[in-house]
Amino acid sequence: MALKIKRYPFYIGITTLVVVVVVTLTGLFLWISHRESKAAAIQMADRLFSEINDKTLQRYENALESVAVLAGAAARMPGMATVPAGDGMSHPGMELMIEALGFHDYIFSTYIGYDDGSFIQIVAVRNQPELRSLFGAPVGTAYVLRTIFADSHGQFHQRWRFLNLERQVIGKTDNLDPDFDPRTRPWYIRARQVETAFFTAPYIFSATKLPGITCAEELFDGGGVFGVDITLDRFSISLERQKVSDNGMLFLFDRTGRIIAHPEEESIQGRTGETLRFITGEESADPRVRSIVADYRADPETMHNRTREMDIAGTAYLVRSTAIKADLKFDQILASIAPVSDFTGHIRRMQQRIFLFSGLVLLVVLPLSLLVSRKISGSLVLLEQESRKIQSSDFSESKPFDSSIKEIHALIRAFVLMKRTI
Repeated sequence: MALKIKRYPFYIGITTLVVVVVVTLTGLFLWISHRESKAAAIQMADRLFSEINDKTLQRYENALESVAVLAGAAARMPGMATVPAGDGMSHPGMELMIEALGFHDYIFSTYIGYDDGSFIQIVAVRNQPELRSLFGAPVGTAYVLRTIFADSHGQFHQRWRFLNLERQVIGKTDNLDPDFDPRTRPWYIRARQVETAFFTAPYIFSATKLPGITCAEELFDGGGVFGVDITLDRFSISLERQKVSDNGMLFLFDRTGRIIAHPEEESIQGRTGETLRFITGEESADPRVRSIVADYRADPETMHNRTREMDIAGTAYLVRSTAIKADLKFDQILASIAPVSDFTGHIRRMQQRIFLFSGLVLLVVLPLSLLVSRKISGSLVLLEQESRKIQSSDFSESKPFDSSIKEIHALIRAFVLMKRTI
């Protein structure tokens, strides 16, 4: 039994072929451009992430190194071992401590704790209303000078002096904090055990109850410890200001998985006395943080200084983790993250333009191919009609017709000659 094959007009075949060719070429071009462009975008993102992480860490490391150098230099300055007396305005270390606060805007306070329990501290208020309120300082306060000293009878007194930018006293108060003894503070205890400047783990500052870290070093001549405080909010503010991409961010965590600073989430969950309770990566409300910290802790060695692609909640992200220099004794890791779409958005727009252009080409080519193919097939239709007439033994003359296509023209001439011969 002969197979029944469905027949189509010639012009339909030509038009279908044109459409298939255009669609195939468009799809192939889109696929190649997507693959190559995405690879180029990821390479660009890798360079950008590396640059951002390096610059951010360099800024942190420079700040931390500057603080460490300051602590080391101050600990060796003559006169630093002199215990404070009275309001502390005549202390030999006043000039250096205030200059350091003016030069480094990320330093919260500088101070010296002594073996006899004396203490002198200068806090940079920088006209921040919340800090003025915390200390009960008057408007215009630039520095808060805190002094704890022993009188001739061995009784301790605490004095607060509020200074303006010209270092003039614009307010004062005297009250003793019986619970404060510099010799019991973690920075003091550890400084007596190590030889160089070091950074403490985050803890609560005694006077302000703010979370932060301290860099401290024992005085070269002995008798006390010089310290510098940095509040943790300085890290969060710095991370928030750093632009990775439209939807990217940076955050800081340690090797145990605790979130130290996050630009959009409060990292401190609670505090007990001076001990801080940081949220862990698993406890974070941000799925990006949970995934990155878990990924890092699962394989920390291979996650350093490498940009990788991660799928988080159905979205593709690029992630890079970089550790702060180990010799700073500040064991933190900086993570940067951004959606892949932030770097491939231009590719998607280019593909949309290609798709639109292909559609316009089809709109022009389709009617044109129909017109040309129908014109070509017109002569073939007449040939078909002539063949049917011959099948019906009708050999009468027909109206002459021809074609501009060479092969069809030859076929028409052969067909007419055959008809006349028959």
